Amino acid sequence: MSCTDVAAIEAGFPQFDVDVFTGRAIVRERWKVPNASWISFFANLFPSTTIPGTTIISALGGVWDMNPAFRVSNVHIEPYGGGSSLTDSNSSYFGYGVGPVYSFWTFDITYEIPEWSDVAGSGGDPIPYIKHDWQIGTRLIAVPEASWKWISAAESDPDIAGETLDIGIQHSVTTHVLTWPKILNPPFANIRTLQSNLNNAAITWRTGTAATETLLFRGADVSEEDQYGMRVYQMRYFFEEAVGRKDALTGDPAGWNHFWRDDGAKAGWYKAENKNPTSGNTNAFGTASFDSLFGL
Repeated sequence: MSCTDVAAIEAGFPQFDVDVFTGRAIVRERWKVPNASWISFFANLFPSTTIPGTTIISALGGVWDMNPAFRVSNVHIEPYGGGSSLTDSNSSYFGYGVGPVYSFWTFDITYEIPEWSDVAGSGGDPIPYIKHDWQIGTRLIAVPEASWKWISAAESDPDIAGETLDIGIQHSVTTHVLTWPKILNPPFANIRTLQSNLNNAAITWRTGTAATETLLFRGADVSEEDQYGMRVYQMRYFFEEAVGRKDALTGDPAGWNHFWRDDGAKAGWYKAENKNPTSGNTNAFGTASFDSLFGL
């Protein structure tokens, strides 16, 4: 810990709880800090830091020793030594009007070292230290009954036309929710610009690669709070990935600009465009790079 007038770490610390299978560790340290330095010591526990490889500035719950791999999870502060004269200096931190000045303060700090895979990088997602949730499901696309028939040698008239049936195509959709806590500079302008667009290039997740135009950026949920005098934001990005579709002509992955064609002559996923567009985009969805959402 870099603070020139802070006493050495207390005897018996640090203390470690280590999971030998994952490399994850919980570390506890105790420091005795002179009264004149405790505010600066406290501030040093919660600095703002730029997420490595991006332009996004974060205060991700605090970092220890300026290392973004070490996440401070708990800080317990209490006075140490006799109190002297009463003062209202720094009293707003505790919510009282006047309090004693102590000789020292002790800081019990708990921080976490993530699994080695988390420390090393993002594990496949665009950036490290982001929470990623997957929701996998299907959707039903209704199709014309006249395009289908019964498979039965005993049927004299196998056509389904005219019958009351719910015939449709089930297609897979994966919803990705990416959560960033404690962001100081959300890219609001980029969020506005890119929502309802598709990825113009393949994007790799931990679970695999989303091919071009298969990932739809639905938008973001952003909330703000005050943390230690800083205005910080939690951002949640929502993406929907079309999974398992194949272009009827090429066999390549089909995205959100593909639609199920079933007109009796041909059936399958075909890409469609507007014959008389009023803007530059002839497809249902525009395409763009999502790099700026992640500060890349």
